[in-house]
Amino acid sequence: MAGDADTRPVSAERAELEAARAEALAAQEAALAALAQAQAAAAELEHRLTRTAADEADALTPEPDPPTVPEHRRRRWYRAAATRRRRRYLAAVALTAAIFLAAAGMSMYFAVAHRNSSHEADQRLACVQAARQGVVNILSVDFATANRDVQRILDDATGAWRDEFSPQAQPFIQVVEKSKVVTTADITAAGLEHLNGDGSAQVLVAAHSKVSNSAGASNEQRTFRLRVTVAPDGGRLKIAKMEYVPS
Repeated sequence: MAGDADTRPVSAERAELEAARAEALAAQEAALAALAQAQAAAAELEHRLTRTAADEADALTPEPDPPTVPEHRRRRWYRAAATRRRRRYLAAVALTAAIFLAAAGMSMYFAVAHRNSSHEADQRLACVQAARQGVVNILSVDFATANRDVQRILDDATGAWRDEFSPQAQPFIQVVEKSKVVTTADITAAGLEHLNGDGSAQVLVAAHSKVSNSAGASNEQRTFRLRVTVAPDGGRLKIAKMEYVPS
């Protein structure tokens, strides 16, 4: 007999997903700010280099022979050269730091975005798994364990589906036991149709079942195409609604 679905709490998943989205947006803003800083530093560097080139052009103007250059002019020229070198160094450091910050910010953004995508993929997978297991539980019943099988269906039900099935549970058990019904099910295909903002989802499920009973049926094949709605309840996903899909 099929066991209970192993699904993760959608409420916790959704809270974690929202936190990851906020973190990604913050990282994106930080990356854009760092990129703006890098562009500003690059513009400042270009401006300084242009001004330095002009200063150097002036510095290349022929000077009088060394013996005729006054000492105070030579000292001023050395101080100007040292200042230009210091400006170049500081501009290069500023540009390097800005580029590093931009790269770090973008790396953080892509890392958070990847984690965000992974959480959403986990949520989608959990919805499909819950729908698959729920359909297997509903279509797998044995007269020898009818009470346990029906209780498993009820434990996995919520919302409209539970309201619909609960009143029929006891009569269903009686029919199964009286007719000695044995059914088994296999899921042939399942896929997510829509993921809702409240954590619920619609999943399309195709299944085959085999039915045997005291009336003479022996592993009779039956095919089902269903639209299953799963919704969070009690920390896990449960079947909330089932609809037959025409072939």
